[in-house]
Amino acid sequence: ESIIQNSDIANYLFKSNFIAFYMKLMKSYKQSSLRAKICEILGFLIRHATVIETDVLKYGILTGLLEASTNDKSEKVRRKGMAALGELLFYGATQVDEKITVWDISSSMIQSLLKILKHTNED
Repeated sequence: ESIIQNSDIANYLFKSNFIAFYMKLMKSYKQSSLRAKICEILGFLIRHATVIETDVLKYGILTGLLEASTNDKSEKVRRKGMAALGELLFYGATQVDEKITVWDISSSMIQSLLKILKHTNED
């Protein structure tokens, strides 16, 4: 976790197959502690990266983090997933002027996010 706080390393990992690998791991592992750690690492990567190429979206990172935030049985995974998703959405919002169609969020995703934010009993 400490090594990915370096923006050069975070940028390098986003250009590699690291994100695709992590998304596969998140879908395949049953242990909630590992899924939570994957979400946490993705959130750190997104926060510290200064350049996230739009082709990273083809790995399903948006939908994967949304699924972790809404459907996971573990509260910890849901929280870490939402934190990472928030980081990614914030990054995307800063890129809207340049590549607006690539960072478009579907209305169903927006509805899911609003549902989470409105009806959560978590602190």
